Amino acid sequence: TTSVTNAQLQAMINKGVNAALAARDAIRNGDDSHTSGTGTRRPVQAARECSYSEFIKCKPLDFKEEVDKIEKYIGGLPDMILGSVKASRSKTMQEVIEFTTELTEDKTRAYAERQANNKRKSEDIARNNQNQQPYKR
Repeated sequence: TTSVTNAQLQAMINKGVNAALAARDAIRNGDDSHTSGTGTRRPVQAARECSYSEFIKCKPLDFKEEVDKIEKYIGGLPDMILGSVKASRSKTMQEVIEFTTELTEDKTRAYAERQANNKRKSEDIARNNQNQQPYKR
């Protein structure tokens, strides 16, 4: 066996790291030509400045058709999901009170159903004689 000093070991590590970095740089496209490795150059779109008035002329806030589509989509959602979607919209105080009452009733109804199901399960277990018998001494 040959013994290697710390300096020699560090030199070998550095040599390996430098070789790996050189190989990576050879593979990578470092010339910013946007070829994606295909060899054909893609043009880069230049950023275009525009003033606020030019931006408004593009009507970025006119989404009437999209609003209608969203309303139709929300109208077709199941009730539980629809409630969550409604919660994200702004409302009058009366709508908030009605919505809160509706959610509370839904939660209470779901809790009562769960309790009834659990009670039925425990009654079924009590009626069933095939349960594990208690340990006798």
